[in-house]
Amino acid sequence: MIIFSLTPIYILSNTIKLWKNESQIMQKFSSLKIFIPTTFTTTPTTSTDIMQKSPNYNDKTYVMAAYIISSTRIRLTTIRKCKTMIRLHFHLQINESNFLTIPLIHEPILKCPWFYAIKCDFVGYFAITVHHEELNQLLMKMKSYKNLPKAYISRMDKPELKMPVVLHDARIMQNQPRKHYLAVCLQPIFLLADWTLLVQFFEIWIAQGVTKFCVYVQSMTPEVDALLRVYEHSKDVEIELINWAPLPTDNVNTHQSDPNLRIYRAEVATSINDCLLRIRGHAKYVISSDLDEIMVNYEESSLLQLFDNLHEKFKKSAAFIIRSSFALFEVIVLRFLRFLSVTNFSLLENYFKKIFENNIILFKNIL
Repeated sequence: MIIFSLTPIYILSNTIKLWKNESQIMQKFSSLKIFIPTTFTTTPTTSTDIMQKSPNYNDKTYVMAAYIISSTRIRLTTIRKCKTMIRLHFHLQINESNFLTIPLIHEPILKCPWFYAIKCDFVGYFAITVHHEELNQLLMKMKSYKNLPKAYISRMDKPELKMPVVLHDARIMQNQPRKHYLAVCLQPIFLLADWTLLVQFFEIWIAQGVTKFCVYVQSMTPEVDALLRVYEHSKDVEIELINWAPLPTDNVNTHQSDPNLRIYRAEVATSINDCLLRIRGHAKYVISSDLDEIMVNYEESSLLQLFDNLHEKFKKSAAFIIRSSFALFEVIVLRFLRFLSVTNFSLLENYFKKIFENNIILFKNIL
């Protein structure tokens, strides 16, 4: 899988789905429709605790899903307080009574907290299984996506409390064609009311050859939701809606310990990594994009041809970051549309930041 990003991307060697169950609870807040998923927390809070004192969310871990990324490793995406000392165990149910238990190594997706958002100390973490010979043998035998064992996690200090977690096979199968050639990961949308942005977003990328979209949704109006459902039922493209709702807070009326107030921009870095893991075994090329970002190609006949040429030229590169620019076109009097031209665009600002020096290509012909 090759990654193309219109904005800076933050990834480790591999990448990840969403909260444990994607059941939807509808809450009316003004005209917005909020999707609240059922989220796993490693420290359940009883109703008595809620009434007596505010729950300690610093001691909780929110688990999204587990991904088999190779024949030797499983990776989980979680959100937790930065530098917390909570340790987890991962369990695979071999039969009705036996479990294979593997310790997890915890790594922040980004160095936390970010220097420009110090108070946003709830961040994304990868939880990765340590090398385990029995796990390797078990994963080698699992060559089918359908016959995956049930998975659970527990805290090391509370091994008897096993909580289920969704397990996905995200391995790249050798000598097997991928379903999609080009896919797009859309960063989380929140408080979205302008449904026309979605029409522009989908139609531009579909015209460029995209056949798979992963759309991360936090909150939106009913009109936006209805439009998403229209595209979701389209036979021409595959739309996957991922519930990226606020973290559950046990309905406590306090803002002092609410983890949602300590997350930067819906934890967009975690959502990008989550999407890359989700799509890695299904698409050859993946584009990380926001709603208002457009890729324009002037020389190659198509984006697919451009990507193939880049892949052939830079075979060791796993990701490319595309120069992002703002453009201004001034029209004094627009009398005849046939005279409208895009040749007078003036670049106002270029944004470029090196993340992986060997994996960055600058495009002079892409706006």
